[in-house]
Amino acid sequence: MNKQSLQQNQRQSLSSRQIFQIKLLELPLSKLEERIKEELIVNPALEQVREDPNEPSKEEELKSAEETIADDYLTEDDIPDYKLKILQDQREEMGEIPLQSDSKSLQQYLTEQLNMLNLEKKEQLIAEQIIGNLSEDGYLRASTREIEDYLLFNENLSCNKEELEKALQKVQSLDPPGVAARDLQESLLIQLRRLPESKERELALKVTKDYFEDLGNRRYEQICSKLKLTTEEFKAVQHTITSLNPKPGNGFGSDFSAMASRITPDFIVRLSENGFRVWLNEEGRIPQLRVNPGFLQLSEEKIEENKEKKEEQSYAKQQVSQAKWFIEAIEMRRNTLLRCMEVIVSLQADFFRSGDVHDIKPMILQDVAERTGHDVSTISRISNEKFVECDYGIYALKFFFNEGGQKEDGNEISSLSIKALLQEIVDGENKKKPLTDEKIAQIMTEKGVAIARRTLAKYREQLGILPARLRRKL
Repeated sequence: MNKQSLQQNQRQSLSSRQIFQIKLLELPLSKLEERIKEELIVNPALEQVREDPNEPSKEEELKSAEETIADDYLTEDDIPDYKLKILQDQREEMGEIPLQSDSKSLQQYLTEQLNMLNLEKKEQLIAEQIIGNLSEDGYLRASTREIEDYLLFNENLSCNKEELEKALQKVQSLDPPGVAARDLQESLLIQLRRLPESKERELALKVTKDYFEDLGNRRYEQICSKLKLTTEEFKAVQHTITSLNPKPGNGFGSDFSAMASRITPDFIVRLSENGFRVWLNEEGRIPQLRVNPGFLQLSEEKIEENKEKKEEQSYAKQQVSQAKWFIEAIEMRRNTLLRCMEVIVSLQADFFRSGDVHDIKPMILQDVAERTGHDVSTISRISNEKFVECDYGIYALKFFFNEGGQKEDGNEISSLSIKALLQEIVDGENKKKPLTDEKIAQIMTEKGVAIARRTLAKYREQLGILPARLRRKL
């Protein structure tokens, strides 16, 4: 006989409103502005509080609400052309929320130059495809075969290797110099060829073309020996090469350094005589919301046996309920974010007083979660894509979360402080005899920061610092 068993499992499922609240927490200030604008458009019972003293009376609000509901029941065929155009513009506004940008993207910049070359249609299409495949740092990562396949299947355009190379050379002739190269060596050669003729340029071209591997591995003596260069001559060549841009695409649209000036901080922290002041950067950005009085009155009215009126009231109640809940969700987000930021400031108070990275304390998500009563996952969502402005600049919220270790005196030290100390030691070393990881670890121990060589190597790699043998200079 088949045995039957009954098992009872407990599952925690989130309601649609809980999911929405979680998503609101994740939104940075700029995206929250967009979300509120969208809700104001789709929900007629939600409105921005007016500062105009001549706002309409309750009777006018009620009449407006009834007209709005009547409009919602109409089909597009019943709507006058002028009003249909207004609705269409509103929908387009919802769907087209552009990223505010003060600078063009690399692709836009290159395409504008490309259009001035008056290429034939086929070569233009190939060149545009090359530009579209450039990475953020300006390199062509896609293979020629991948570009050929894309053009064939998506543009119904067949091209051979020669045609593709010709179009690539056109793109490589554009600014910034070195763009559309397939690797660093090619990018440096493109940039060198565009420099004015000189002895240093010719030598730099030869070193980059024929001795690139030796150059990358700092085998300077071998290069000097093979080319019969003096130390001073090689230093001039080295200076020419190091003055080139290894990432020609940086500084455009999506590059972080270009976007930094356009970051809108979510929080403001200021130190005053009475301690820290912490607030959300909402003034002038996040409007004060309320339920439309006309819709609210209509939803609460006693309706007699009138089917049409009852339908209108049912619709009004639904929209009012949604508006109230949306306002509550915004307020809940505001309180949660503010509480979390206050805890972060209290844990990292030394840094907010001094602005010195050495004053950053070890702090993990769990530390904030325990003090706020929220889950670690909630703190993780809050810290994502958000920034804080203090007296010393604008910082990503994630900057303050880091693990750490212990100093010899028993006090904790953050990984950021350890990395800052590591960078200082490397910056001050003799470049002709760079310090090994073992020697750096010894120096750090003498400064009271005991660290394993393997951990030091990991931090060095995270900072982009090369090993000692590759840091050596003549």
